[in-house]
Amino acid sequence: MYTILAVGTLHLNRLSPTDRTKQFAETYFWQRAIQLYQTALCGPVTPKNVDSLISSCLFMGIITLCPEDFTPTDSWVLTNDPGAMNWLCLQSGLRCILQLAQPYIKNSIWGPAFSRSHQEEVQVYGQGKEQGREGLDPDLADLCGIDDCTTAATNPYYEPLRMLTAILVLEATLENSAQCTTFMGRLENNFLSLLRMRDPPALVILVQWMGRMCTLSHFQPWVEGRLRAECVAICMFLEQHSDGRIRRLLEFPSRACGYLESSSTSI
Repeated sequence: MYTILAVGTLHLNRLSPTDRTKQFAETYFWQRAIQLYQTALCGPVTPKNVDSLISSCLFMGIITLCPEDFTPTDSWVLTNDPGAMNWLCLQSGLRCILQLAQPYIKNSIWGPAFSRSHQEEVQVYGQGKEQGREGLDPDLADLCGIDDCTTAATNPYYEPLRMLTAILVLEATLENSAQCTTFMGRLENNFLSLLRMRDPPALVILVQWMGRMCTLSHFQPWVEGRLRAECVAICMFLEQHSDGRIRRLLEFPSRACGYLESSSTSI
């Protein structure tokens, strides 16, 4: 209940950010929601609480994606503050809960939605390669050190790049935009660690996905809350890199997020 109230109030506050009463209300609702959520996570997942745990996890992700007054200079890549990347790490929380709740998901309110989503995932990713660089962008494959023998077990970039490749060729529709969104929740800890260290190849993969999401923002309005600014920040961080492949690979995300146009205008 408190999570739903918090999300609703957040929406009102982003539409009308000068209402102090609603801002205090949003803070209170989030505080209560997080307290109760933490308490629930300390106990077992059961058929009685599985719906509320999954729903709360999904809704709580919104606050990290729609911060107030977020600008590119707040990004972890420009501040060098590791904590500023927590928003991305938190997107994996649902995956952890789903693993614990697996026996009960079929009969939960989310069962039909997750089943349909799984079928779509199989269509998007199920036919993908498990080894080698066939089908990958040559510059991206070279940048990430991927050859014909590379697998996910030998290279931390491999699986994210394979997922990105599948996403980039999808038609721009509402349904596909939702599938593209799941990319951030699929990133494993080894790849997230590279991002936290501002590793250039990892950042290039992430910014390519961010650029794609910017082109789909009319389907996914939350992109304007944080993702577009994060995309700009990564472009700013990488644009002076000495590797020509990186500069070429920045052209699409820079244009998609509006950074290329704004830079040209300022010049």
